[in-house]
Amino acid sequence: RYLGALGDTRRSANDVTLWDHSYSVATLFKSALAYAVLAGWTNSPRDVRWRLLRVNFDVLALFAKATRIPDLLGYQRAVDQACAEVKRLIEEEYPLGNEVYRDTTGIYFTFPDLDLPAELDAEIRRRVEQVEPELAVRVAVTVGDGATAQDQLKTILGKARRAAQAELKDSFTSATLSKTLRDAWQNKEISAELCPICRLRPNAEDEDACQECLDRRAKRAQDWASNLDHTIWIDEVADETGRVALIAGAFG
Repeated sequence: RYLGALGDTRRSANDVTLWDHSYSVATLFKSALAYAVLAGWTNSPRDVRWRLLRVNFDVLALFAKATRIPDLLGYQRAVDQACAEVKRLIEEEYPLGNEVYRDTTGIYFTFPDLDLPAELDAEIRRRVEQVEPELAVRVAVTVGDGATAQDQLKTILGKARRAAQAELKDSFTSATLSKTLRDAWQNKEISAELCPICRLRPNAEDEDACQECLDRRAKRAQDWASNLDHTIWIDEVADETGRVALIAGAFG
């Protein structure tokens, strides 16, 4: 494994590790090979081009909805799970590229110089929605600017992020609003209250939040009770009035 290989990683002598360089080369080669297989590419290697596949959701807006720490941690776990699902889909099931960047706007992958197939677009959306319908995913392929592959690669990530930020300004559109969320309001009274956490689903009667948001909180406590290897916050084990009892004991 390159992670354990010897190499001069001192700054100014070499600003990247051997693993970083090898991963970058392999990632670009993977997408180029996918293009050759899918499009029958027979041109000179100098003509090869790449694109970026971006799968975007407004992570900060999602976190901002949390009213308690369990809500925030639940949303954080949902984002991580959604990224993991998309990563497995693009890197393994459809071996088209590798993850090259991730931040609060979503996750980005290298992609062959091809348009995004409708089948893959739909599958990405379906998997993200299965994890968390509130993510309101956007999926697109970005084409770099420039006459050469080198020029395109220098600016393509910045171009993709700017496009993502512009799209994420609109929280929900008819294209991004999940059918699951629309169906949640079917057969509900017009006077039904809005969940104070997700602000998307009808609030359960006599409850602090909708059932989905309550389940998100409960799952954290259940996981902690069965596996005591991570921190639990006091308000995750408090009762509905916020009270916590501390019981101390000692052996004689």
